[in-house]
Amino acid sequence: EYHSITTSDRFCRNNISLRRTSEQSGFAVEALIDATDEWKRYYIEALWRGEAECPPDGARNCRYICAVLRKEAW
Repeated sequence: EYHSITTSDRFCRNNISLRRTSEQSGFAVEALIDATDEWKRYYIEALWRGEAECPPDGARNCRYICAVLRKEAW
């Protein structure tokens, strides 16, 4: 039996770091999708409508990653 986790969030580190952290925590990475281009369009539109806050100072090279992780049941 397996437990699966689906997550998506903005990461200001690279995908290798996300993959390494997940694997060190005992999760197998089933899928890793870079949705940065879609996120940028959404975020700019949300800023224009006043529905989002500006990014924090120092936020650079952020990516929006969707991940599916799997771990054997314990």
